[in-house]
Amino acid sequence: MEAIPKGLVSRESLKAMSGIKSIRTSILPSNSSGNFSFSATGNNKIVLQVPSFPNSFVNNSRSFLRFTLTTSHGNGIILPGANVFRRMLIKNSRGQVLEDVDNYDTLCRIMANMKTEAEIKAGANSTADFRAQEYDKAYAYQAEYGVGKTVVHEIQSGLFGKTQEFLIPVSSMNASAGYAFQIELYLNDSAKVCMSKNATECTYALTDVVYETELVEVSDAIMSDINSELVSGGEIPLPYKSWRSHSTGLSGSGTKHTVNISESAINLEAIYSVIQKQSHNAVTGIDTAIKNRNDDNDPLTFRGGRYAVDETNTVIIAPSHVTKYSWRYGSTYYPSAPIDLDRDSTLALETALHVFDVKDTPFMGTCDDQTLLSFAPRFETSAFILAHNFKTTADNIDNGLNASSSGAPVQLSVEFAANPNADSDKEIVTFIQQSNTLFVKQGGSSSIIAG
Repeated sequence: MEAIPKGLVSRESLKAMSGIKSIRTSILPSNSSGNFSFSATGNNKIVLQVPSFPNSFVNNSRSFLRFTLTTSHGNGIILPGANVFRRMLIKNSRGQVLEDVDNYDTLCRIMANMKTEAEIKAGANSTADFRAQEYDKAYAYQAEYGVGKTVVHEIQSGLFGKTQEFLIPVSSMNASAGYAFQIELYLNDSAKVCMSKNATECTYALTDVVYETELVEVSDAIMSDINSELVSGGEIPLPYKSWRSHSTGLSGSGTKHTVNISESAINLEAIYSVIQKQSHNAVTGIDTAIKNRNDDNDPLTFRGGRYAVDETNTVIIAPSHVTKYSWRYGSTYYPSAPIDLDRDSTLALETALHVFDVKDTPFMGTCDDQTLLSFAPRFETSAFILAHNFKTTADNIDNGLNASSSGAPVQLSVEFAANPNADSDKEIVTFIQQSNTLFVKQGGSSSIIAG
């Protein structure tokens, strides 16, 4: 079979069907009115109800959540890359839970570390993630949050996030409860969001919360054709990814630990495990910019790498680094032999990058040139992760691991150079990524079960 290069022959642009247009709308929280304030110690749940807009589909790639983030006093400092949300829940109109992500802030940090350094730096003004900025400039910039600063949040959802490549058919959904979908976001503890330059603890509040939504509206004729298919017994399949978290404390004083993750996912695509401190107290007295860089002040620092950044902004040796790890399901190991990290953690980093087909070097793979005395690979200081991709190919084909075939857990075995709990209690937080499909059926009903 022969073919000519695509660039040799140009083609005329195709004309879009008439009656299709884009419109923007703002969805306010259903549990607030006016300039209502949400806080960790007050009303700590934001409820967004997405209506069944007539003849409309939600375009996720052009939608975002925004709010005004205000610290309790002018000496408050936003933690580097902090996330104000700790849990996300998405339901359909019948109350069926489609996504439930606990440790949501940790999942968002994992995905942010997969972005390039240029992306994080360019979006720092909107997202409040200053980790790619010069530490002294980022420190001085915090004053704006004392009077309130607009922050944009990218929802980490398989349905309403950027991973969803299809439009959401909200007009075909039953809205007997007054909405097609309900998004619930639970606020994080203040100690995980902000710290203080003086001895007074910092708290935060959210106001002006809005889900800025773009809709693709179609004509009555097009919608009639879609509804006719549904009436005839057809379904609208909406594939999406979902994540479930599992937390396991590293009990005892040994250096070898085994974590069993029980998850009956039919198509388990990927697994991510990070090591964190189990508890985080409020941080005060950050009187110099370099103390803002201390890994111990960031609750979302991922441990297990060779180094850490202390309060003098100096790279120090982390004694309890990971020396070996492996995954296992049943009698099969992933990879086929344990990964040894004898000299450094480069093999763990490169394994993660290559099994996930990462083309550009992400933030976690770059060096932090803002530390004193030496360059520090971020993967070795604050972005260490153990990850594996079970999918054979990077497409929409269900070719992941069937973790429900035997009932056995997915097992992670980790060895440390020293007791990981020597300085503070640690835990391993694991996220299971699986594929699901939401089927929209006749009468607007929806279910993750076909037929």
